[in-house]
Amino acid sequence: MAQKKSSKQATAQTQQTQRDLLGLIILAVLILLIVGLAFWAYTRQGGTGSIGSSPSPSSSVMTSPSPTATAAATITPAPVPSPVASTGPVTACATGNLAGSLDATGGGTAGTLYRQLILTNRSNHRCTVYGFPGVSLVNASGVQLGAPAARSGAAGPTITLAPGQAAASAVGFPDAGNFEPGACSAMSTSLKVYPPNQTTTLLIPLAAQYCPGFSVQTLAAH
Repeated sequence: MAQKKSSKQATAQTQQTQRDLLGLIILAVLILLIVGLAFWAYTRQGGTGSIGSSPSPSSSVMTSPSPTATAAATITPAPVPSPVASTGPVTACATGNLAGSLDATGGGTAGTLYRQLILTNRSNHRCTVYGFPGVSLVNASGVQLGAPAARSGAAGPTITLAPGQAAASAVGFPDAGNFEPGACSAMSTSLKVYPPNQTTTLLIPLAAQYCPGFSVQTLAAH
């Protein structure tokens, strides 16, 4: 009788031990599952932050700017510099700021041919001209032929020339055929021009004879 009771107690103890062991195995499996899920969540977040914690709104989503927006933000057109100086007082055109030329559009009257003497502002700023240029004919040695051109008419208004703009004066050349021999000079090589109020000259190639009546008119806008 005592042996039978002892056998039942041993059996019950064995069963309890098996149940405890099974519980430990289940607990271990659950722990492994929890660790595995936590590691999976950690790797999905790129290895940042603590396991199981939710990412903050400011660090969880990062957006990249589009290429178009980046280009618009970084590429700006360079300002185009103005070639014309617009500040400062406007002064008289210096000889070095002018280019001289002649054309045959001045027309003519009986016995006189008029040529347009054109003075062009070749500087990068505005300047002014007023009145009559000084004009004479010279030979290849620079020797003046005859008298300087006589002024004809009244002085016109002051003319402001922007870069590239010009003023013109009509220069009258009497026809040498209307004079007695010796009344006119030999043939010139250049027309020497003093721009108004300047002491240096421009030389413009020109073959012409000085004859009495050689004249120049006031400058006007061209």
